[in-house]
Amino acid sequence: MPEPALTLADLPKGRTALIRGISPCVQDCDCERRLLEIGFEEGKTVTVLHRGLLGDPLGVRVDRQMIAIRRREAGLVVVQPLEA
Repeated sequence: MPEPALTLADLPKGRTALIRGISPCVQDCDCERRLLEIGFEEGKTVTVLHRGLLGDPLGVRVDRQMIAIRRREAGLVVVQPLEA
């Protein structure tokens, strides 16, 4: 049985998930567009590679691209963990 959907900010280090979508950002209208532009598209895989000292930023790999993302923005990326 697959795990319930959660956000990229909650995904443990080393875990891979499938991007299910991006939640609308109330504070910053351009946030969703920026995430899409840098590669956070539905259906791609994402892996958390590193977390900063205080949990910010996160180093992630989206398909073959390495990206640093703030925890606040990672909280908008809805993911579904893949089986280990």
